[in-house]
Amino acid sequence: MATWTSYGEQAAANAQPVWDSFPVYNDFPWEEIEAFLQEKWPHFKDHKHRMENDTFIFQVPKKLTLTDQLALKERKNEKQRQLRDTETDEEC
Repeated sequence: MATWTSYGEQAAANAQPVWDSFPVYNDFPWEEIEAFLQEKWPHFKDHKHRMENDTFIFQVPKKLTLTDQLALKERKNEKQRQLRDTETDEEC
């Protein structure tokens, strides 16, 4: 039985990956970025990555949009808020 895939899924599967980047933060590890990328592109499995000059450089099907970058920054900020809230709760 044949599996149907949309044109967009086929194009993403056949496209050559490109390199993109996001700043490194002590409280925002690579695993958080990778989780975001896997949610955005579930069929793209190998987000090869490296760290250079306080920047994660990684492969994706296409460059992150400004909206994507802002969403990643919001995730980072949310994680910081959660850490602060946890620390505040422990102090009380």
